[in-house]
Amino acid sequence: LVIFKNDATGSTNWTEDANSLLLHGTWPRAACAQGSNYIHLLAANDDAANENDYMLYYRSSDGGATWDITHFRLPGIDTANGYSIMGAECYTIRAIGDNVYIAAGENINDLAVWKSNSNGDIGSWTRTRLIEWPIPNFNGNTISDIDADGVADTITSQDGNIALAIDNSGMMHVWTGATRILDVTPDDDGWSYFPGVTGLWYWNESFGADSVQYLDFALVDWDEDGDPFLGIGADLPNYGCGFTSQASATVDPLTGYIYVVYTHPVEFTDYFDDPTVAEAQSFRDLFGFYSTDGGISWSPPINLTYVAEQNFENVNPTVYWSTISNKVHVLWQQDQDPGTSTETTAPDAITLD
Repeated sequence: LVIFKNDATGSTNWTEDANSLLLHGTWPRAACAQGSNYIHLLAANDDAANENDYMLYYRSSDGGATWDITHFRLPGIDTANGYSIMGAECYTIRAIGDNVYIAAGENINDLAVWKSNSNGDIGSWTRTRLIEWPIPNFNGNTISDIDADGVADTITSQDGNIALAIDNSGMMHVWTGATRILDVTPDDDGWSYFPGVTGLWYWNESFGADSVQYLDFALVDWDEDGDPFLGIGADLPNYGCGFTSQASATVDPLTGYIYVVYTHPVEFTDYFDDPTVAEAQSFRDLFGFYSTDGGISWSPPINLTYVAEQNFENVNPTVYWSTISNKVHVLWQQDQDPGTSTETTAPDAITLD
């Protein structure tokens, strides 16, 4: 991992840290509580000699000068608990005061949260499962048969795009896209997901373990014709997520209001002006909803970007964990072609503007 630091908030004077390249992994996610010297880092294991690929935790207690916890696997992430693999950006982390919060899980294993009230000390972590994956240690080399009849089953799951917010009382809130998983071919290290599945799973600590709520209102019938799918292009881009997904969330420190931003394709926005064309891809806007009562009820979705009709694709929103001056700050990716350059069929060309 390459590590850079600057000399003040907002400074463009970046220098490479002395520990740069000494920590190993991929897809890093880091957090630091305001006013703290503790840096908390998650990364996927990149050790080719290790048979299993796992999310690992690293900690620095002195602002990155040294790292006193490295390559630590959180409790419960092992084959004994049904995890044969868990990496590839399926995790998120927050730090507030001495408390560290993590939500993680691929679409083929349990979705869970971990909490430490002691700055991530080993032995201080507690784990709570939100969604149970029914096939322990699934890795794509067996069919998705959950009733033992020898026929592959389609399994309801979550898509690994996870949002985490901590409210003003310190309670965790989690959102993730709904999806379904199917594996009909053994011994191929792969499985299929359904990109047209809609809705978000939602959980907060008041629900307890193994209890999530399905938010179906996240699906928007944009032209209000009674069919929210009629105007969606026949070719759904492969982002590895559901129809309504890639959520990110924040909390207002004054009011306690919770805001969630996510992506959603908009009807009748494809280049062909005909969603029935096999190559038609609908563009995504960023949508958002909010709660004023701690997640008991939610507002209707609101289109935040409103440029899909101008053929702009909006994906991968990241919301700053706290509102600032009554504003929700969002960073996201935008271009004029849905999908990515890594899709297995008809990948998009890489272009420069």
